[in-house]
Amino acid sequence: GDDARQGWYCRKNFKNHFVFQVPKDYYNDESDLCKKKCIKFYSSRAQKIYSVNPDLLHILPNNAEFLPYANVEVQKISPVYNQLQKQNLRIGHAPTNQKVKGTKFIIDAINSLRSEGFFVDLVLIENVSNIKAKKLLSDVHIVIDQLFAGWYGGVAVEAMSMGKPVISYIRHEDCFHIPKEMFQELPIISANHKNIKLVLKSLLEIEKLDLLKIAKKSRLFAEKWHCPLKIAKRIKHDLDIAWRTL
Repeated sequence: GDDARQGWYCRKNFKNHFVFQVPKDYYNDESDLCKKKCIKFYSSRAQKIYSVNPDLLHILPNNAEFLPYANVEVQKISPVYNQLQKQNLRIGHAPTNQKVKGTKFIIDAINSLRSEGFFVDLVLIENVSNIKAKKLLSDVHIVIDQLFAGWYGGVAVEAMSMGKPVISYIRHEDCFHIPKEMFQELPIISANHKNIKLVLKSLLEIEKLDLLKIAKKSRLFAEKWHCPLKIAKRIKHDLDIAWRTL
């Protein structure tokens, strides 16, 4: 993520990005230059560079490759399919940085929907222990990850593993960096800060059975694309090839 992401590129190339939401000193010329030097240093020494965020592949060396998140042991997580519950729809959101994730727009959208008579609650998950956060995630029906970055993060993988539909802004022009099959199977519901209310409203109006289908599809996606053992085998395979070329 931000160990390589540079403000100048984001401002120049992305219309929808959190670079326009954070303080001006969040990215600066000095930090951008430092990241450029780090990328140059490692690319001159490493035989393989991976990125878990597709947008970074615009500024990494041409031989860098996309690698899915491997942050949770999916098979050890029991999914909680609670989308058929007859109660207010609970939306979970766990921001590490509210400006980066677009939290204000999420809160505004949900408050607006509630004022219109929709039965929806926001569960804001922050400043709690990991155990508490997991419990809160398992209790919600849908999870919103972020509205600006262009991809989804580790919390989205955890949510999908738990059987939760995930909303996150997906920047399609970055997705040519990921496997075509992965993009075709992507269950993420894309939304940005401008249409988040409409996206949430559409989910409130669909049949709960359809929401459950998205939840189950999300779990299967996590099992297939975010299994740590599968990803480790790929890295080991790349490492074996690298050793043979030395």
